[in-house]
This record gives sequence, structure tokens and C-alpha cells, in this order.
Amino acid sequence: MKLKHSYLFRTLLTFLLFACVSVNAHAESVTYAQSSKSETVALSNPDGAKVKFSTTYNTNTFQLTEGHSMIYTFSGFDDYIITGVTLKMRSNKSAGSGYIEIKVGNDLKYKEIGQSINGVDITNKRISTFKDWYGSYHYDAANYASIMPAISPTIVGKGENLVITIGATVNSLYCQSVTIDYEMPNGYVKSPTLPTSCSFMEPMNVKITNNTDGATIYYTTDKSEPSANKGTIYSEPFTITETTTVKAIAVKGNAVSGIAEATYTKIVPECVLPAVSPQGGNTPESALSITQNSNITITPTKYNTITYSINEGIETTTTEAVSISADEIGDMKLTVISACGDNRLEATYYYNVEEVKQVSAMLTSNEIRNKKDTGSGYYKGNLVESTCGSWKGYYSSDQKNGRILLKSDKDEGFYLQSPEFPGNIVSVTITLTLSNTEGRGFVIMSAGYTGNTGDKASDDYIGEASYEGEGAYAATVEFNKTSTAFKIYATSETIYFSQIEVVYEKPADHTLKVGSTGWSTLYLGLDATIPEGVTCYTISSVTDKAATLTPITTGTLPANTGVIINAEANTQYSFHYKNSYGGSEGISNSLKGTLSNEYVSGGGYVLSIQNGEIGFYKAQEKENGTFLNNANKAYLPASAVPASLQSNGLRFKIDDTVNIEYQDTILNYDCQSTIIYDLMGHRVEHMQKGIYIVNGRKVIVP
Repeated sequence: MKLKHSYLFRTLLTFLLFACVSVNAHAESVTYAQSSKSETVALSNPDGAKVKFSTTYNTNTFQLTEGHSMIYTFSGFDDYIITGVTLKMRSNKSAGSGYIEIKVGNDLKYKEIGQSINGVDITNKRISTFKDWYGSYHYDAANYASIMPAISPTIVGKGENLVITIGATVNSLYCQSVTIDYEMPNGYVKSPTLPTSCSFMEPMNVKITNNTDGATIYYTTDKSEPSANKGTIYSEPFTITETTTVKAIAVKGNAVSGIAEATYTKIVPECVLPAVSPQGGNTPESALSITQNSNITITPTKYNTITYSINEGIETTTTEAVSISADEIGDMKLTVISACGDNRLEATYYYNVEEVKQVSAMLTSNEIRNKKDTGSGYYKGNLVESTCGSWKGYYSSDQKNGRILLKSDKDEGFYLQSPEFPGNIVSVTITLTLSNTEGRGFVIMSAGYTGNTGDKASDDYIGEASYEGEGAYAATVEFNKTSTAFKIYATSETIYFSQIEVVYEKPADHTLKVGSTGWSTLYLGLDATIPEGVTCYTISSVTDKAATLTPITTGTLPANTGVIINAEANTQYSFHYKNSYGGSEGISNSLKGTLSNEYVSGGGYVLSIQNGEIGFYKAQEKENGTFLNNANKAYLPASAVPASLQSNGLRFKIDDTVNIEYQDTILNYDCQSTIIYDLMGHRVEHMQKGIYIVNGRKVIVP
């Protein structure tokens, strides 16, 4: 806002922070403080008032050293009456001395009263001189004393300056702020206040504030000067719709204020299409190929509203940037409409959403657990069953720093072996930590390699990578042969690493054929969509009376989750892999599984038929106590079955129900003394064949 005549506010400073405080209709005050060594600041200055600050020293902003001075020169106090001056000061020692000189004069050099320049009399009025600071206040590093020299009320003439000079004669002084008390001339009218000049797009209300009681405000909107005879009398806020300059004055009796002026600029925004990234083709033939689940970002231009839709489906309107996911494989049409006022622009972008061909699996060293001390200071154990299955090997774990250590030691044979991945591995990236020597690294060998250290001359050699120095910790090996599992060996002494990322080709959909019994098991390495007509069960608990089968109801079979399959007999089903690893975390399940044909130790039960009955029967073991579990099949570890029941196996009761029997004993419930719900949450009085919630747990009625 621009003011063409001055009006006054009273301000109070608290060490470089200011707040406006009204005194009365005529008395005001303003406080100034130094913001640097060359200028001062004040909040709500009297209209048009300015201050210049200079020093004869070049030290700390607040320190005035012996023999130097600071000068405040105030302008814009025309016709105001100066009634008092207050300085916040202290000294840096118990004794200090200085002086203050306050005077009023014109812009010419200040001289003593009665002197002249070029024959023109200079009416300089020295208001006060105050010396011998010591005794007027005491040294206090935390508090400044108020110094108020006695002055007589003095009128500042037009074009005159008010000058305050502070000097130090002994030791150092500190001046924190200067407050000037003044009164306005009789009949003075303050200018009204307008909203600050700004830009607007929608119609804008303009409110004018009257700063003088009893005054009448006149305003114009055509850039002309308002007066008591020209302009509109202001009574309430008014609305503007175009670029407008508002000028206003306050009139009280014969007194007229200065003109307050502000300009409000109407913005006419341009209708612009939003930025789309990545931007698809303009025609179906020029469609941009992107992978499934890729994000497309739409960023609208300011003042524009966008509406978008996918394949002419549901429309969404927003003014903010949005990110949409290309979830469906196939052709995708993105329609975007940009609107600004009455203007509209429309564009269509075409994409070809392709299935992801590669998948990344991540494992961090913080997932290590179940380690056993071999007595030699190292550990033999497995990494936690991650999204990719079980890692195993002979390595050392630095628990404090959360990392894995591998040594290139022929005797110890340190290595880390990956699980079997669902698809052919493309690359392995290992994040190394704390290697003091460049060139240290690792070699990748086939999973079947049996040497104690990686041999690059071996047919099992796949590739290698080295630590490249500070800031280049990630080392990547691109596989040079087809492999779904691998071993890692250190080269050149010792390496530490904190993370492994494996990129492998996404496998084709898994095909499962359910045999004549209608039952099977399954274990997959990626999340997969459960086909229609298939029910997947986990074994959530096993007791000496019954095993509880819990159906998966999300429609997704989580990665690395062993399940029992129930579906139409002699039918083939396709499980479509997703690009995610939900994993079995949070799922209570006694079933385990393997992605490839694998010999498992510890004993277990596999789905099979004995004496014409299907169930989980003890797997045939080799001499070393291991048994063969087939690829993508689930099994029940012997440790999950009560010892008293392990000899007979767990048989299914095939009578259109899901039930597992132990020793020919079927779990039954007394329906009269229990609270029963079906799987839809409806309470029932009697149970027929099926799955129910009885007293808070799932049960199966044969």
C-alpha cells in the first residue's frame, strides 16, 4: 500500500522484536533498533518516516567503543511534536562515560544557533546534552537500563530531521534501542488503510479501515484523486472483478488525510493441459509401452482443474498433482480434460501395459537369526526365511553393526548360498560396507559348487565384482549363464556386506493339476492369484485332537506359504504370479515347502494315499534322515505333529468336508452348549457339514 501523507502508530520494541500499542488519539511512540552495523529497523513507522544509522566504528552492532559515536537521523516527522526520548543502554564495565546530543534541523550541515550558510539562517535547536553516564545506571550484562534525558516538547518543521548522537568517552557502551515519543498536530487525520496490493482470480472484496474516529472515507476506483467533493463515501466492503486501483482519504471537518492507494490485479489464467509423465502416444498405433504397475503422474497448471479417466471409466476431478497406477495388462487409454473458467482443453494418451519381465528380491543382514556358535568363533546357520526362501551357508555375523562377514579362507570355506528362485537370475547386487582396501569383492558360483573358495576356472563360475572405493559400495554381477540359485564367496581376504538384491526373470504362470481325490498341496515363490474354484487352506494349529484348517480369503496365495488345495478333481488350474512378495508373515501356518526338489532334514509328512485314504503320511527317509520334497509342494514338519500321533499319520475324512483325523478320532462339539457362527458371521443353532466358528475358534464338522 502506498501512502501520500503520513500518519502515526505507536510501537514498543523488546530487543529486536516489535509490537504495536495504541496510546491515545494524539500521543504515539515508535521504537528503533539496529539490525546491522549500517541500518536500523522499526515496525509500523510513522507514515513516510525514515531513519538512517551511521557509526564512527566498525565493531559489534551493539557496542560503542571509547572515542566513537553512533548517529540516528530521522526524517518524515514533519509538524510532529517530539515529547521524549528513551534509550536502552548499558556499559561493559562498572564505570563508563559518554554523552547524548538530540537536535532538530534542516538537511544542511548542522551548526550552532545563529550561524548561516550562504546568508540563510539555520535554526538548529539543540534539545538535550547528557553526559557522565556512570551513576545514571549500572552495568548488567543481562539487562539494559532506560536512559531518559529531559527534553522540552519540540516541533519538527517541514523538511527537518531529528538527529540523535550517542558517544562513548570512557570504556564501552551498548545501545539496544531508541524510542521516540511524539504527538500529532491538532486536527490531524490519519489515512485509511487498504488491503495490500495483490493479484486475484475470483471476485475480491475490498475492506477499507478508518483510522480516525468520526472521519468520513472517500474512495475512487478510476485512478483519480479522491476528495470531499469527489469519490464514493465508504460504508461497507465492495467487490471488484477486474484490475482496479483504489485510492482513499479520510476527512474530518476541514482536516484531510493523505491518500492511501493500492492496486489489485485480476489474473486471467491460461487454460493449459497438465504435464503427463510418462506421456503416452497420441494414437493407439503410437502407444507408449510401459510395465504393469508403473506410475503415471498428472500435474495440472496453476488455476487449472483437471478431470481424468482410464479407458473411459470413472472420472476423477482434482487441482492437485496425482499419480495413477497402470494395473491392468493390455491397452490403456488415458483421457485428460483441463478446465479454467469457461475454457476447456482435452487430450488422450495411449499406453501398452506389458507384464513385468523381471522381479527384484531384497534381503538385509538384519534378517539373520537362528545362528549357532560352532566353537571357532564363527556361525553356521540360516538367514531368516525371506521373501525368497531360506538362505544358508557358513559365515560370520557382526550383530553390533548388522552385517555379514565372508572370508576367503580355504580351510574354513566361508560362503553364503541363496535359495532356489522361481525364475532365472539376471543379476545380483551386494552392498558392501567398511572395506579398507580397494579391489576386495566377491565371486558368484553355481549353487551346486562344493569348493571352499570361488574358483574362476571352474565351470560353476558365474561372475565377480569388486569394491571400487569410498562412495561406490554397491557391486553388481550380471549372470553369464542360466541359474536359479548361487553361492557367494569372498575374494581378497574379507568382505562385509549389509544387503543383497537379486533380479530374476518373472516365471510363467504356475500350472497345478488336481488329481482324482480333489486335494493337493502348493508352495510358490511369488504372490499368486488363487484361481476361481480353488480353496487354499493353511494349518493354523495342531493339537492331539485335531488340526485346524484356515482358508485364505484374500484371493491371493502369499509367497512362500505352504497350503492344502481343495478343488474339482482331475482339473488343471493356473496360478498367475503377481509382482509382489506378501510372504507368510503374520500367517499362523504349520506347513512348509520348497521351490525345487529338495532333501529336507528333521522328518516330515507329505500328502499321499495309504490304504485307499488320503492324508499326511510320514515321508520315506534316506539313511541320513532326510526326505525328498518335490518342487512347489508343501509338507508338514514332524516337529509340528505331537509325538504320540506321529506313527499313524493324519488322514482326511473325505465326505464333502474338510477334516483331519488322528488315530481314527474325529473332533466333535456339543452344539447345545456352544455359541456358533458360520463363516459369514451369522449365528446358527445347529452345525451341518462345513467350517464354523465355535467359542472363538474355527472348527470343521465332518
